Amino acid sequence: MTIQRMILRFRDLSTKSGDTIALHKKVIEEKGFVFWGWWNKAGENVPEETFREFMSIIDSNGPLDVFLFDTGTLKLYPAKMKSIRWDTRLKEIDPPDWESTPLYYKEKPCKVWYELTEIGDFIKDEKVLREWTYVEVDELFETKKSVFKDFDKKQVFSFNELRHQERTIWFLKEFESGDKTHEILLYDTSRVNPANFPEKIIESDSSTLLWLSDIHFSEDSNHAFPYEKGAQSGYNLFETIQKDLQSQELNKIGGIIITGDLTWKASKKEFERVHNFLQDIMSCYSLSPNQIILCPGNHDIAFSDEPWSKNTPVPEYTEESEKNYSEFYKGLFSVTPNEYLSSGRRLLLEKTFLVDVCSLNSSYLRQTKDVFQGHGYVGNKQQDFVAKEMRWNDDERKSIFPFRIVLLHHHVVPVIPQELAVYEQQSSVVYDAGALCNWIVKKHVNLVLHGHMHHTKILREKRSLLLKKDNVKWHEFTIASLGSTGVASSHNQLDNANVYGIVKFTDKDINLTVRKIYSKEPDTSTDSTSVDLKIPYEEYE
Repeated sequence: MTIQRMILRFRDLSTKSGDTIALHKKVIEEKGFVFWGWWNKAGENVPEETFREFMSIIDSNGPLDVFLFDTGTLKLYPAKMKSIRWDTRLKEIDPPDWESTPLYYKEKPCKVWYELTEIGDFIKDEKVLREWTYVEVDELFETKKSVFKDFDKKQVFSFNELRHQERTIWFLKEFESGDKTHEILLYDTSRVNPANFPEKIIESDSSTLLWLSDIHFSEDSNHAFPYEKGAQSGYNLFETIQKDLQSQELNKIGGIIITGDLTWKASKKEFERVHNFLQDIMSCYSLSPNQIILCPGNHDIAFSDEPWSKNTPVPEYTEESEKNYSEFYKGLFSVTPNEYLSSGRRLLLEKTFLVDVCSLNSSYLRQTKDVFQGHGYVGNKQQDFVAKEMRWNDDERKSIFPFRIVLLHHHVVPVIPQELAVYEQQSSVVYDAGALCNWIVKKHVNLVLHGHMHHTKILREKRSLLLKKDNVKWHEFTIASLGSTGVASSHNQLDNANVYGIVKFTDKDINLTVRKIYSKEPDTSTDSTSVDLKIPYEEYE
């Protein structure tokens, strides 16, 4: 056998930062050993043959040296493994001994349990990794074929190289002369090359999209949720959404859509918080960055030092204005954003429902002094660019698929009943709303999602488009706005409650649900569903 060691990936999702290691160490101190569970990603199988060979080594030589790698903090811990336990039916099982297992595992059984007798202090110098070489094991994958063949017989190079691989176990042998030594950072297990508009269809075994908007991660008190996991003041945003999805028995999601205002003032620290939040969701639901699509909001572009102030002079929109957003985008998707900050995906949900999703930047406008942030402009050039990248033409479609969704931040039509046209004040509606709606009709868009005014509203719009003389085309589509997912209550308009959306595709219709969420446990008598709408497919034919 050439395999000599394993690296087990983890992240502090069910515990406070650092507690995964601390809780396991505490059990070792009390019991002499601890059971560490394997929360496998979608597409990963129990590599029984490899594990049996490891057990043979353990029986002959004693505990096996392994590594534990925290992808959140990029910390590597040495550990010793005494045994590996799994069910021969490859079903999820409870740990062999609850008294020797941290209690947070009670929420989720695992397919494999590792018995550890020792966990050391974290290793600061990543050069220790370069003593090892990757060995690819096909049986780890449900397809019986590793998607990481490019790493086989290549030196392990860095913490970042490990983090960029969407997998939970690495198998290693000692580095030998002749092994490849280059570093690989931009790598996608689904073989979808990093791109703003990937050409390849992105498959998922879930039919549900998670919709978030106006998250407003902040450096001060403008975000409604604590930032630490398990905080005394309540659940953080990731924990809150995870708990509510569990209450709906939604354990899988096929993608995340975000309609802008990720931050409060577009600072680097705020975007770091967004990145960590999305990493938590991706780790929990086994998602890749290609299953996330988002657009910027006016708070994500640093037009001024006070983007929340309606009277702050804004001289112009410059490249410097979008610098922090662009760096965040590049760090998340491993690709530089295009000039419009737009993007798109073609998703195959539950391997059945073909869905096109594109995002538009509705803050794309040169600013005028004393006009706060030029609220809402898309532009014909951006529309033409996105349509070309999505391969959308103007021809009549013969069927309802692919279902087409457009994301933007600002409103397409007014949704605030009390909003009046005031000369001195900006409007929430995009300035080129008429042109945008014509584009939506021409491109057969079925669903438009947006945020911005922290107000939930869903309506049907039917518009005509004169193509040629006496040739009028009518098209009906749904427009939905979402209240804020994360802003503090003082900035909210929906009963001071934060919300998120669920877009679920079924054989009969599309279910659009909006759920209220609370950092602390709400009154159980309160219904958390504020919207539950079914959109029949036949309306789009």
